[in-house]
Amino acid sequence: IMVGGTIHRMELAVGYRRDRVRIEGGSVPNREDAPRILSGLTLRLNRDTLDDQAFPRSGTSLRFQVDKRARLLGSDFNFSRWQASLSSYWAPKQESVFEFTAAAGYSRGPLPFYERFYAGGYSLSEGGPRPLLGFSRDELAANQIGIVSTTYRHEIFSHPASFARRGFLFGVYNVAAISTDT
Repeated sequence: IMVGGTIHRMELAVGYRRDRVRIEGGSVPNREDAPRILSGLTLRLNRDTLDDQAFPRSGTSLRFQVDKRARLLGSDFNFSRWQASLSSYWAPKQESVFEFTAAAGYSRGPLPFYERFYAGGYSLSEGGPRPLLGFSRDELAANQIGIVSTTYRHEIFSHPASFARRGFLFGVYNVAAISTDT
């Protein structure tokens, strides 16, 4: 049950979550022999001033979330997760855009493997791992993580009426600090 609202492009939500997690298969340590319950409180804050969701040229995106799972609230685990990300976009020319991103995650207490922060590969999905080039997707699992990246995007063609409407050339540089301490 989440309750929230939006004011001036800022979304705030707070609530109670109860999830039943069942994972079949897998190998140790990424295995659960029985279903587990994750219950607790969630606080989420999002602020978005992007001019376009798919290919922004200006604006910022701020995302912040705190999750507290506790046996007292009906969970099989006691832990907290804090995560935040900030992306800013700047277009020096019509066809070129720079993106600057900083993302961090912190946890306290023993996490089940599916609640850890994952990094590696390149993903455009919000629910996927944090992008970190040079590694395979989900290669790094961490309890604390920090990533800073700069991306340059240059539009090489735009044909709105064709099958391939737009083409881009990307350049990405990122660095990370990762810890498995609980």
